[in-house]
Amino acid sequence: MKGMTTITSNVRTVKFIMSLLLTVSGFCVLSCGKVDLMSDNLNEREMTYISKDQLKMQFGSAFAKVLAEDKEVREIVKEEALKQIDYDYDVLYLMIKDRKNKMGNTVEQLLLKYIPEASLSVIVDMIPNLTIFIPELPENTFSAETWDISSVIPKVAVRLFSSNKVPIWSILGKERILVPNEIPAFPVVVIKENERVVTDTSLKTRQILDNRLHGLVFLDSSFDNLSTNGRMIVTRSSPYERPPHGARTMDPRFAKVKEAYEKVPKGTGWQRDYIYYNISSSNPNGPFQYQYKEYLWGFEMNGDVVGAINKISDQAGEPQYYGNVTGTTIGGAIRVEGSGWTDGEFEFKVKVYVASKTAVGNEFVTYFRIKATDLFDITAARNGDVYTVHSARNKRVLFAEPIPLFSWNLDNYSSTIKIAIEEVDNAETIVQTSSTTSEFATNLGFDATFGEVVKLGGKFGASAKVNKTITYQVSTTKGNDELGEVIINFGDDILVNTTSIGTPSGGNYFYLNMTPQYYTGWYRLFISPGAIN
Repeated sequence: MKGMTTITSNVRTVKFIMSLLLTVSGFCVLSCGKVDLMSDNLNEREMTYISKDQLKMQFGSAFAKVLAEDKEVREIVKEEALKQIDYDYDVLYLMIKDRKNKMGNTVEQLLLKYIPEASLSVIVDMIPNLTIFIPELPENTFSAETWDISSVIPKVAVRLFSSNKVPIWSILGKERILVPNEIPAFPVVVIKENERVVTDTSLKTRQILDNRLHGLVFLDSSFDNLSTNGRMIVTRSSPYERPPHGARTMDPRFAKVKEAYEKVPKGTGWQRDYIYYNISSSNPNGPFQYQYKEYLWGFEMNGDVVGAINKISDQAGEPQYYGNVTGTTIGGAIRVEGSGWTDGEFEFKVKVYVASKTAVGNEFVTYFRIKATDLFDITAARNGDVYTVHSARNKRVLFAEPIPLFSWNLDNYSSTIKIAIEEVDNAETIVQTSSTTSEFATNLGFDATFGEVVKLGGKFGASAKVNKTITYQVSTTKGNDELGEVIINFGDDILVNTTSIGTPSGGNYFYLNMTPQYYTGWYRLFISPGAIN
């Protein structure tokens, strides 16, 4: 869930910075968890995490004072948060540091009243994607949309790597520490690292603004809300609804899928033959239909909710369960260790591996994002000025717009593809080479009647299929939670039946009941071809 650009540092240098920050901040991660900050047994990666936590703590302490003292800074933060540059209420510090109040003082200058200039410089250098996040708290307690800047002074929380506890700061200094299963019932903003905006210049994506932002780029174009004029991205998650009888109609993108289910009954042929090639019992041959492609329509965590949350929440600051893997019961409910309030949404990476006849496989990568409250039904009870989270259950998410994957042309691609899902915690990617054997259909050839390549017969036709060894460039992201792989065959049946699987919240159409067979121990995907808009 968190993105981090690894900074290679000398351990001794990092310890020096940590020692300096321990001296000037007067409050450390040691008070939040069981981390021995100065231990010689810590590795360089751990040292980097801890040093960044120290920097965020120092920044949070100072920012709480500035936020309380200057209404115009509150106005700047709210104004920028509402822009949702990455589709969350995130405000990059580098984008507001030079903004001025009416007295002509910049945000940076106001912070320098409480942070030594050298320390602030270290913070910017080590955490260029430092972010002020405005959470949406339960029962409209507080949000960017409802924040009255003239009368409401939020406290400042700090999201840590090295502890699941959340320190809270105010103008008076350190105020309290929230334990992981507590959600504040009071106004608060969060200092964190941005998981959607990174400094990895190898990413094939646009730079956010200019070189003043240290080369910051969006992790993926699906998180870029600056170049889309506020248009909601297709990967926005939505919980699904059961449509009232007769109230909604089928999504028109399923029209040919429904026809395929009716014309090619289960076990009698390949339904994708009909969709992509118009092949049926009365029409044995056909050219490829370019107006269709595969889509990811829905996603849900699979199996035991305790294991599901623990799997994708193994980083500090993410929603977790309290206690052992079986959970601690309170009044018959499983007690949850967190709710994800310090970070708006989970980010999931989708890696699609498609074998090509060139013997070089393609890795198609895309992302989608889901709110914790859409993915899990979380129950919390108010206890004074905090909400205590008690239980959760898995929820299915149908995307308001399905995620486009690829057009399955058997003249180019194997009859089998693989999809791997990761929950994103980091942005540092390693590329490795992998080989596998894939099956290819050979019943394709030029047909003068059509004037193009056609598929000759259903399934593999009368010809033998061919096996080829395919080499892939496989990306692996350090720290991400790998949730396993599913295999999808061109010949798989697509639908269970033509009834509704549900309607994305706020949608006008229901989706058809797709096969539930694509799952691992952690998640389930709903895949189907559909008409391209």
